[in-house]
Amino acid sequence: MAPATTSIHNFCRLLKRISKMQQKQNHLPKGIYLAPMVRGSELAFRMLTRRWGNASLCYSPMLRDHDVLSVAASPSQFLSKEELTIDGAGRTDSVEETAYLILRDVHPADTRNLVVQICGSCPEKLAQATTALLDAYSRTGMLPAGIDLNLGCPQECAQREGFGAFLVENNASAAFSCLSSMRNAIDTYPYRKTSNSIIPSLSAKIRLLDSGIDDNIAFVRRLRSAGVDY
Repeated sequence: MAPATTSIHNFCRLLKRISKMQQKQNHLPKGIYLAPMVRGSELAFRMLTRRWGNASLCYSPMLRDHDVLSVAASPSQFLSKEELTIDGAGRTDSVEETAYLILRDVHPADTRNLVVQICGSCPEKLAQATTALLDAYSRTGMLPAGIDLNLGCPQECAQREGFGAFLVENNASAAFSCLSSMRNAIDTYPYRKTSNSIIPSLSAKIRLLDSGIDDNIAFVRRLRSAGVDY
């Protein structure tokens, strides 16, 4: 068997193994998954795709870890604000938007099959943000199906702030540390009784590396070792 064919074969085998591992996360539904979209995958659109597109699992818009922590520090100041202020260019305060998404833009029928996506590059802040999200959703009586770390965003804001695909490109070890810290936050969280009583999964959005299949296989294996479920 040629080297290239062997690499492809190994990659396919790895994908099958990951698929089986994902199926073991028995609270994750099978079917169509709606990917995260900034200013797109809010509650109304998620419910629309669930009803008319048969989406079984949806992702939230991406949330920055420091914005989540700002909301967690003083949630009461945001609860009184029912609507976001958006200017003519479609811009709004990112902390206020995060507060709206995790405090108001929620519904139990959606949360039970929702993955909340966050971004960042500091393991300690991401662990704190993970705990803050679990606190916020625990208060609603329903935990999300999972929490996802964005390691795939290619936009200029990700390059400027050092998260997403640029964190992997510039400091892959830090990316694995971020996931390990989030894994620990999920595993050690003092879970209270909720309607769905699950432990959320941990996932990572990634992009395929340009350096070849073997490097991608090694990368995914390190993600698994860091604690991701899928």
